[in-house]
Formats: sequence, structure tokens, C-alpha cells
Amino acid sequence: MSEMKYRIRFENEELGSFTLAQLMRMNKRGEFDFHAEYWSSKVEGWRRIAGIMNEEYPPRLLEMKEAGIECVEISLSGNGDDCPSCTALSEKVYPIDEVPEVPPWDCSCEPWCRCIIVARQRV
Repeated sequence: MSEMKYRIRFENEELGSFTLAQLMRMNKRGEFDFHAEYWSSKVEGWRRIAGIMNEEYPPRLLEMKEAGIECVEISLSGNGDDCPSCTALSEKVYPIDEVPEVPPWDCSCEPWCRCIIVARQRV
């Protein structure tokens, strides 16, 4: 995991700056839940913590389009811990120009969303 640090706030209180490893431990101890937010330098604003992995590993939709991929699927973590919002997006094939936002706005995965977008054949 990256040593990049993220500013975190929970219940309108800024908690400080933490690495992903620190955030995982904090979440396990119950110091915050999926309602927490992180400061995104990409959008210059607070975002729900569910999307923090997109800061580290941004979706590659543009690269997929340039490679000629026409359809994608949203794949879950496979460990059964995915939230209902993420589960509702999975197991469907989407045209690459119609992919829903990942994570969905109401993602409640703990500690954050683990959905990934993968190339699929047209059905």
C-alpha cells in the first residue's frame, strides 16, 4: 500500500492525515465508518471514504475505450462483504459509455469500496 497520507474527517471533525494501512486499522477499531470523508486533491473537495481507492488506482475507462473495449462489468470483491448498492451493480454488462459511477454514491462497504471495472465481451 502507498505511503500517501489522506486527510480524514468524520462527523464533521477532522481526524488528521493517515496512510491507507492506518485507516484500515482505525476502521477495524470502530474509529470511523463508511460515512467518513477524505480530502481529494483530484477534485479539491471532500469525498466519501468509499472512493478512496480511486485516488490510488483510478478507473481505467479511457484506456479501455482507446483499446477498443466496448463493454465492461463491475466485479465485486468476492468475499461476501460488498454492500447492497455495489451488489446491485454487479453481474451486468454495461456499454463502456454507460458505466455507472463506481463506487455508487450510497456505497456502504467497509472500510471502502472494492468494486473493479473489468472488460467483458458483448452479449
